[in-house]
Amino acid sequence: MDGEPPLTLDIVKPVCLAAPGTDVAWRWHARFGHLNFRELRQLAQLEMVRGLPQLDHVDQVCDSCLAGKQRRLPLPNKAKYRAQDKLELVHGDICGPVTPVTPSGNRYFLLLVDDLSQYMWLMLLSSKDQAAAAIVRFKGGAEAEAGKKLRTLRTDRGGEFTVRTFADYCAEEGIQRHLTAPYTPQQNGVVERRNQTIMGTARSMMTAKGLPGWFWGEAVTTAVFILNRAPTRSVKGKTPFEPPVHFFRTFGCVAHVKAAGKHLSKLDYRSTPMVFVGYEAGMKAYRFYNPATCRVHISRDAVFEEERAWDWGAEKGAGPEDDIEPFHVEHIAALARGGGQGAPPATPDGTPRTPTPPPAPTMPDSAATPTCGSELRTPPATMPGPGVQFTDMADDLDGRKSTSGIIFFLDGNPVTWQSQKQRVVALSSCEAEYIAGALAACQGGVAWAKHIDTRFHYIRECVDNGAVRLAYAGTQEQLADILAKALGKDRFQKLRELIGVTKLK
Repeated sequence: MDGEPPLTLDIVKPVCLAAPGTDVAWRWHARFGHLNFRELRQLAQLEMVRGLPQLDHVDQVCDSCLAGKQRRLPLPNKAKYRAQDKLELVHGDICGPVTPVTPSGNRYFLLLVDDLSQYMWLMLLSSKDQAAAAIVRFKGGAEAEAGKKLRTLRTDRGGEFTVRTFADYCAEEGIQRHLTAPYTPQQNGVVERRNQTIMGTARSMMTAKGLPGWFWGEAVTTAVFILNRAPTRSVKGKTPFEPPVHFFRTFGCVAHVKAAGKHLSKLDYRSTPMVFVGYEAGMKAYRFYNPATCRVHISRDAVFEEERAWDWGAEKGAGPEDDIEPFHVEHIAALARGGGQGAPPATPDGTPRTPTPPPAPTMPDSAATPTCGSELRTPPATMPGPGVQFTDMADDLDGRKSTSGIIFFLDGNPVTWQSQKQRVVALSSCEAEYIAGALAACQGGVAWAKHIDTRFHYIRECVDNGAVRLAYAGTQEQLADILAKALGKDRFQKLRELIGVTKLK
C-alpha cells in the first residue's frame, strides 16, 4: 500500500520429511524396523554387531515413525497453580452411570472439590443434564457459607458443562471456566482421583456389611461425609472440615431405633431393628433403612451393634432392580413387606419375633403382575381380600378435580366398589394417587375407629404399621380404571370381564 515500506519474503525450499532411499542413515533406520538413531549409533560405536557403518545424527523426523509410534507428552507431576482462597478454584466432574439405579432412579453423581481446602460436595443425579442446575444450587449454598464468590470452575468438555445456557449463566455471574483438553482427564486430576477414592470407600463399606448394590447412593454420600473429615496429601496438618467425630458409627451395621409416634399403644414395641445408612444433612441425626417397610427413617435415638450385619436373605433382591416404582425419593423403595396390623417388627435375620397373621388372598392371574397404578392389600382381620385403586388425573373439565376408583375382591370376585370425585384439586398425578390411596385404606376397613387420623397422610401410617401393603399396578391391567374414566368398547368389555362381571341370561 502507498506510504508503507515494501515487504520482503524469503522463500524457503520445502523439505520432504520422508526418508530418501539413497541416504545411508535412513536406509539402516528402515532396515532395523525404524529403530531410533540413538540406538543405531550405539550398535555401531560399541561394535555390538558386524557390518553396520558409523551413522551420523539425523535431525529430521520420520513421518512413518510418528504415524506408528507417537506418544502423548508427559504431564507435570505436581500442579503449578494452587488456589489461595476458598472457592477461588473448584474442580467438578460427573461419575457414572452406576448400576443398579438408586430407589429414586439416580445413575450418576456430581462431585465438586474446593482446590484450597479439598472440601467436597456430592449431588446424586438421574441424568447428566441435571448437572448445570445442581451447580447453580451448589453456588448459592457454598457462597453463603464461605462468604466468598465462586471465581473459577474447572471441568471436562462434556456437553453437560458446555451447554450454551450454562455458559451464559457463568458469564453473567463472573465465573471463569477452565476446560480440559479433549481426552485428557489428567488435567482435572484433583476431582478424578477423589472420584476413585469415593467409589473405593463406598465399595469397601458395602462389601463389609453385605449391602445390596442399590445402596450405592447412600454409600457414596456417607463416603464424602467421612472423607471431608479425613487427612489429604494436599493439605498438611488439618482436614477439609474439622468438627468432632465421636458420633461416627459403622456404615451398614444393625441399629435398634426408638419407635416414636402418637399412635403407639401400651403394648407396642418401643424399638425396631434397622440398618444404619448414613448421616442426615443439616441435622444431628442418623439415617436408618427399615427392610420390613423399605423406608428410610431419621432418628437420633438408636442403639448400634456395629459388629453385626443384617441378614438380607430373600430381601436382598427386593430393590429397584425388581421393576418396583419408588414411592418416595430416596426414602421408600415402594413395596412394604410388613405383616398384619399390629405385627411386631422383624429381627435382623429376617424372621418375625412372633408368628404373623396369615397372608391376604392374592389377586386373580389377570391382575397378579400389574405395571402401573397401585394395588392395596389389607390383612384378613380387616378386609377379606385385596383391593385396587386408580385415579384419573384432572378429568373434571370444570373444576379440574380427579376421580378415584376403588374395587375390593373376595376370592377373585368384586364385593365392593366405589367411584368418587376427589374433594380437592390435585396438583400432580402423584398427589391424586396419594389421595386415592388414603381413601382406599379407609374403605378397606383399616380406619374404622373414630380416633384414627383420616387425613390423606394416614396411608403412610398404615404402611408403617403393616396394616396395608402397596404394590404397583399396570395401566393395561388396572381393574379400577373402569370406575375412573370413560373407556372404549373393547377396553370396557375387557375390564368388565377381568373384574368378574358377567351378563345374566
